[in-house]
Amino acid sequence: MSEIYLHRDEIYKQVWERPMRQIAQDYGISDVGLKKACRRLGVPTPPVGFWAKREAGKRVRVPALPPLRGEARECVVIRPPEAVPDVGELPRPEVRVAKRLDNPHPIVRKTLEELKGASVDDYGRACPRNPKGLVVRVSPGQLSRAMRLVEGLVRALERLGAKVEMTPRYRDEVKAAAVIEGEPVDFSIWEPSGRKKVRIENRWSSYDRFTYTPHGRLELRIDEYVSSGRAKTIREQASKPIEAELGRFIQSMYATARVLKAQRLEREEEARRREERQRERERIE
Repeated sequence: MSEIYLHRDEIYKQVWERPMRQIAQDYGISDVGLKKACRRLGVPTPPVGFWAKREAGKRVRVPALPPLRGEARECVVIRPPEAVPDVGELPRPEVRVAKRLDNPHPIVRKTLEELKGASVDDYGRACPRNPKGLVVRVSPGQLSRAMRLVEGLVRALERLGAKVEMTPRYRDEVKAAAVIEGEPVDFSIWEPSGRKKVRIENRWSSYDRFTYTPHGRLELRIDEYVSSGRAKTIREQASKPIEAELGRFIQSMYATARVLKAQRLEREEEARRREERQRERERIE
């Protein structure tokens, strides 16, 4: 089942005509999920005991649909459980990581050129002054390995039909990202640093300061503020190199892209409904 649009006025009528459990079954979701959708829409729902009183012939009160206020929305998009990507639905692709970086992808080459001439920050990571490529923040000692990882990741994404390219963003910003099923997904690779306290002493005073040293284990990150049901950060373990996790990372990227798409469609539908209401008000006036 694909995305379902719940419109505020329509769902209000439904939840006061039949029990929410029945309506939720029609949409293929739980009654808890339906109640959450009603809260987002600002739609009042029947209290506990409402339907028992009604069946017993007792008088019950049906509140009016209140006007939109606060964060209430005109429309929300829901995805039934079978439509949400899970661990078993998205196949884990094979990602090949070469021993040498020969003839890299153009965006990988651009990123490498930036990093080769970059200074090192306080955390021991190469940090370009005006980065235009992919976000790769690792120590110079891990740069070759990180770029081979990124090359394998980019090539695997392209074999699946995705692209990794410069994409327009907010306020004329252009940023490198994966474009998966039409949705830009930001991702990055990092090398965390360990912190050590050092005692500094001189003739006049003494004080503590912290130094940071990269520890050689890498992290893959999806830099999007969504919950996709997948790991957004995959950390390298001593028993499992990050090279073995690239397929799982791509699964997470695809799951994230589908959540982003659902959110975008919801925003577009809300905008359409607002325009309709505005046109209707102008027509009446």
